[in-house]
Amino acid sequence: MAFDFAPIQTERLIVRRFRPSDVDSLHAYRNDPAVMRYQLWSQKDYKTIQAFVEQQVTRPIQVGNWTQLALEHTITQTHIGDIAFHLQADGHEGDIYAEVGFSLASAYQGHGYANEGLRAVLGYLFSLPVRRVVAQNDARNVASQRLLTRVGMRPEGYFLADYWSKGEYTSSCHFAMLASEWHYQQSCQDAAIRTVPVTAHNWLEVSMLEPVNALWVDAPALALARCIYEGNLSPLALYHQDNIVGLLLWQQNSEDDSGIISNFLVGDMHYGVEMLTAGLEYLHAVLDTRTFYLRYHSEDSLSYDIALDLASTTDVSLDVKRLHHNNYVVAQINLTQS
Repeated sequence: MAFDFAPIQTERLIVRRFRPSDVDSLHAYRNDPAVMRYQLWSQKDYKTIQAFVEQQVTRPIQVGNWTQLALEHTITQTHIGDIAFHLQADGHEGDIYAEVGFSLASAYQGHGYANEGLRAVLGYLFSLPVRRVVAQNDARNVASQRLLTRVGMRPEGYFLADYWSKGEYTSSCHFAMLASEWHYQQSCQDAAIRTVPVTAHNWLEVSMLEPVNALWVDAPALALARCIYEGNLSPLALYHQDNIVGLLLWQQNSEDDSGIISNFLVGDMHYGVEMLTAGLEYLHAVLDTRTFYLRYHSEDSLSYDIALDLASTTDVSLDVKRLHHNNYVVAQINLTQS
């Protein structure tokens, strides 16, 4: 059974099938060493790329086929990258899962285009009878892992030296998302985050939180125990509807009355910026300060990305100080006067 596909327009992109006119641009970035570095493919000559594009123009979207979709910049009408997916039978009769991959021309990396395109393709895939979407990448490709986390995919495993690529055994990271997770996220996009101080009434629920950044933060139960033991830390739970989605440990800076967030446990990346914003607004009301310090592990790219996303708003400034004291970083966040 072949599935239909109509071009998808996002804020800055058109996600569409390949055209013969895409050969030059695809050949250029597919042979860029910076783009190829963590990909399984190697350099391809022009005729090979041309044959590939000709195949993709007419290849049906169906189980067993890899489909490559082009990303076109709406303003410049330039082909800047691609998103690929492979539909596969999922064990139970009639069920399908998809593996996704992506590549982007170097000049367009770091501007959110891959995020925008991948979200569009995930929306398309989950409109099909796709139960699960998976992705795997080179463990050294931190930018790719950040992207997969930001679109809501869960890290499911780290495989040490599990495949051979470009003359060496390479480790890989595996991510996944269920259709139910995607649809839940879409239904909750505009919902507000509630801040609730942790008390005897909700501490057990909060302790069951499963942070996405679990490798770099205290376990929830340990974080709550620290609050009791150290005395100067206060726990603040973050809820979406009736679901616990995050936890902040905060304290007041005795030197200048600013607020310090010493632990940011992210249960759902989809609400990362909203959670941090809600936490800062709460602390602003409690402490009457507009200066905060977010402390996070130097390898906790998730907290760093959330802080950067927050800084993209008009009422927040960010100064990241990479102190690297005991492998931690401090980001100074200033709320400007509204």
